[in-house]
Amino acid sequence: MQPYFYTEPLSLLGNVSVVNITYTSYQVIFLPLVALVILFGLRWFLRHTLAGSLIVAVTEDREAATAIGINARKVFFLTFVIGTSLASLGGALASPTTSVLPGMGAQMIVLSFAVAATAGLGQIGGAAITALMIGLGRSAAVFFMPELEVVVPYLIMVIVLLFRPEGLFGKTTARKI
Repeated sequence: MQPYFYTEPLSLLGNVSVVNITYTSYQVIFLPLVALVILFGLRWFLRHTLAGSLIVAVTEDREAATAIGINARKVFFLTFVIGTSLASLGGALASPTTSVLPGMGAQMIVLSFAVAATAGLGQIGGAAITALMIGLGRSAAVFFMPELEVVVPYLIMVIVLLFRPEGLFGKTTARKI
């Protein structure tokens, strides 16, 4: 199958020059704004809605949540729907800046694991900061040592997890056995 490349959204918004380097407004303005809206919207949803509270409760302690009458299966389904919707939105937003072809997200899955492990599981704000840190690290590697570009996210992850096994923003909690 041939990859598809759709450039209309890029051309509609124009270009922006930052330090004599030309970027598309889509990449410099639109994508960061959408990411911030989704970040703050998701945080608000989890903290201020009943469905968000149920998701947090089931995530923290499934057995206790089930014991007080929360249907964990429905909560897992809702979480799956929200996650797949956000993944679909991410793919749609990435399509103007890259070719669309089957399997294009495989590399992102591995990077997402590195971000989640480095930030600490369940830390949405921390994941955003860690993703920015890993992205900047990869960009610096492309500029200074292109051969290390693939390794940099995992080096960052290993260094963080050596000093903070629960992740940068993770909390140390007692485990139930």
